[in-house]
Amino acid sequence: MRRDTTSQFRPSATQCFLGGIGVAAVTFACYRLELNVAAAAFAYLILIALLSPIGTFAGSIILSVVSVACLIYFFASPLLSLQVDDPQDAFEIAAFLMASIINDRSSGRCAISHARSHSTRNTRSDAQSSAISARTPSPSYADHDAKAFDAR
Repeated sequence: MRRDTTSQFRPSATQCFLGGIGVAAVTFACYRLELNVAAAAFAYLILIALLSPIGTFAGSIILSVVSVACLIYFFASPLLSLQVDDPQDAFEIAAFLMASIINDRSSGRCAISHARSHSTRNTRSDAQSSAISARTPSPSYADHDAKAFDAR
């Protein structure tokens, strides 16, 4: 059985493209506002959480790693270096990475369960649907009017 690689690549590419634009925008805004590591990490986490439903787990991990690199380079001391001197900054970056991976994993599970439930709803045959609707009586306007007059 051959898989269509283009259909599997498209969500990840879309997520990485939009995520790259989002990471650049978040980095620019947080750097101009001179936010600390924790505030910038929270902004990145919101971005990753918003983009994870439209992509894949691999795309979310790529975004998480790029966000960690931006956190280290732009917000951890010493600034504009890929070195982290402050242990608190290292702890905050590690916490961000763990939270983003947990978010990616849980949103991936939600997407899989949603796809499974959606596919089982679509596999129900028309005969089953009509049999179910034939068993459940639909209220008529006469029944509704009779109940309204009885209530008075």
